[in-house]
Amino acid sequence: MITDARPLIEINQQAISLLYKELGVVDEASPSGSLIFYFTKRVIMDDQQRYKDGMAVRRAVLGDQHVDRAQSNLNDFNADFQNLITRYAWGEIWTRPGLSRDTRSLMTICMMVALNREEELKLHIRAARNNGVTADQIKEALLQTAIYCGLPAANAAFAIAQHELKEMADKGRERKGEEQEKDVKEIKKKHGES
Repeated sequence: MITDARPLIEINQQAISLLYKELGVVDEASPSGSLIFYFTKRVIMDDQQRYKDGMAVRRAVLGDQHVDRAQSNLNDFNADFQNLITRYAWGEIWTRPGLSRDTRSLMTICMMVALNREEELKLHIRAARNNGVTADQIKEALLQTAIYCGLPAANAAFAIAQHELKEMADKGRERKGEEQEKDVKEIKKKHGES
C-alpha cells in the first residue's frame, strides 16, 4: 500500500510535461476555467514553407507545363489568388497524410462533376492520371456521380473524360514514337550510319 503518492504525482507531471513538449501540446485556461489542450506542431509551418511544399505537390499533380503556364500569367490582379491556391489547396490540404493523392484526385473529380466545372474537371482528370489513377477508377468515380450528381452531369463528365484520356493516350503514343525514332538515330549514329 502506498502511503505517500506525492513522488508518483511529481514523476507523472514531469512525464506529461516532456510528452507535451515532444508533441507540441499547449495547455491554457479557457474563460470557463477548464484547461484547453491543442497541438502546435502542424501549425508551426510558416507560409513560405507551406508555399514551397504546395508548389512541389502542385507540380507533381498538375505537371510542370500547367504550373509554368499559370505562373507566367501572374499579374497584380491574380498573384494573391495563385499564392492562396498554392499555399492552402496544395500546401495545406494536398500535403496532409490522411488521404492518398489518388484518393484526393478521385474526390476532386467527383466534386468538379457536382459543381459543373468543366475546365477544372479536364485538369483533374489529367492530374488523376499523373497520380496513378487508372481509367477504370475514373470511370467508377464518374458512375458514382451519375447517382449522386445526376445523369446529365455524369453524361457530360464521361464525354470530357473520354476525350481527355484519349488525348493523353495519343500524346503518349506520339512520345513513344518520338523516343523510338530518337533511339534508332542514336543506334545508327553509333554504328556510323546516317
